[in-house]
Amino acid sequence: PWLESERLAANGAYLEAAHALCAALLAASARRGELTLHPAKTTGDYARELRRRGAASERDFQRFRARYDRVVYDIQRCGAEDYAALLADARPMLARGRAA
Repeated sequence: PWLESERLAANGAYLEAAHALCAALLAASARRGELTLHPAKTTGDYARELRRRGAASERDFQRFRARYDRVVYDIQRCGAEDYAALLADARPMLARGRAA
């Protein structure tokens, strides 16, 4: 999902890139054992699971989730600036994934 996010953003498909970026973060958290992926779960479900498990990425995910939910579900548009902000919010979790 991370490479797909980069590809989509490079092509100007920022909303789709945001979805792929979220999927990349969730996959990385699942690999670290911080959460269990399920297609019916929402970002809120994942946030609660991260908090319940005391995951190191919980605060960073909450920050990402607040922006992601606003862009994807509230305004349903994502421009270059929105995607850049999402990416900035995601960087700590992506770095944690590479270090793990």
